[in-house]
Amino acid sequence: MSTLIEQILKQIGVTIYKRCFITQIPLLMKEYISGYVNILKTIIGSGILYIPMLFKSYGAISTFFLMCISAVLSMVGQTIFLYCNAFLDDRSTNITSLARESVPRTRFIVDFFVFFKCFGVATSYLIIIRELLPNLVRFVFDESVLSKPKVALLVFLCCISPITYFRQLKNLKYTSSIGLIAISFILFFSMYNFVKHGTLEHVTLYEPISIEWLKGLGTFVFAFTCHQNLISVQNEVVDNSPHKMKKVVYATTITSFVIYMVFGFTNYALYATNMRDNVLKSYPDDNITLFLHFLYVCVMGFSYPLQINPARVYVYNLLGFNAKKRRNNLVHAVITTLLLISTYVLTITGLNLGEMYAFVGATASTMICLIFPLLFYYNMGVERKKWLVWLGSVGFVVGCCVFGLSFFKLLTH
Repeated sequence: MSTLIEQILKQIGVTIYKRCFITQIPLLMKEYISGYVNILKTIIGSGILYIPMLFKSYGAISTFFLMCISAVLSMVGQTIFLYCNAFLDDRSTNITSLARESVPRTRFIVDFFVFFKCFGVATSYLIIIRELLPNLVRFVFDESVLSKPKVALLVFLCCISPITYFRQLKNLKYTSSIGLIAISFILFFSMYNFVKHGTLEHVTLYEPISIEWLKGLGTFVFAFTCHQNLISVQNEVVDNSPHKMKKVVYATTITSFVIYMVFGFTNYALYATNMRDNVLKSYPDDNITLFLHFLYVCVMGFSYPLQINPARVYVYNLLGFNAKKRRNNLVHAVITTLLLISTYVLTITGLNLGEMYAFVGATASTMICLIFPLLFYYNMGVERKKWLVWLGSVGFVVGCCVFGLSFFKLLTH
């Protein structure tokens, strides 16, 4: 009898082992890796192209410390969001849900700034395409009317615009992986060039503090903002406890910080005398650079609909549309078209990448990354941790200062 019981228990143990350790662990690892890739791509995105300019504007040491501060405060804000979202215990939440449960009166403000963040990032993608696409067109068609930036961008936008009208963009989630491949390629290309041709002759360790510093402070905040996507990733993971998800947050933030430092410093050392807002414009005119331009145009083109989609959702929220109006095809088409036209018109005004990052960073990113987390944390029934309250308060104060000072400097520029 005891032998039979032992055999049964052994069989049960084997079954549990197979199900938990052979099936579930790889599944969980796959989910965490997928979340890691998606959040990392959200953090880095197109903003990496402007990092070398920060080294030139602030100096190497100053940039390093400002990036450190921004990275730490970003992790604090993300961690607070994880606890707030876990408290709601709902797999369909977003930042608006957190605002509704904590500070209902801020819901409109939250919707506006998340919309503006998505809209600004979508516009930054078009700015990059506007700057890189003409060279590609000239390579194929020589000098022609198609090689003019406004015309080239318009034709390109017409080609990708049908995708932006899709209500579901699940198939485009793989662009996160493609985007990281593109970033990895230019990262290793920069490191190789630095080892082969690099010099520290034009490197400045720090620039004197001046009022001009205020204009770009928002860019440091922008560099680590991914909070609006973090909640979606947390909702999709089976074991989405804050304890588990914090590891993803720390891993993505540290990875992005290292990438920023390596990419920013190597390109700054290489092109300090000819630095552009979009560092790819500083690269030598050769076939490798042309390939990098092509790669980034493709990535930005497929990433653009991924920003238009949530921007449209938050427009619905701002306008107070109910479910019936959201499903209306005419309303859907009109709002999507207006978003396409407005991002295009804003892009062809000549707005540069640095101005866009600075403005979005000082406003939308600062609110989402530094100010909203503490407001939600204090006004929700979640158990508050002292270290999070303290660091969140520091982030809140820093956010208010960056928002006020940067916004004032940008408006008076």
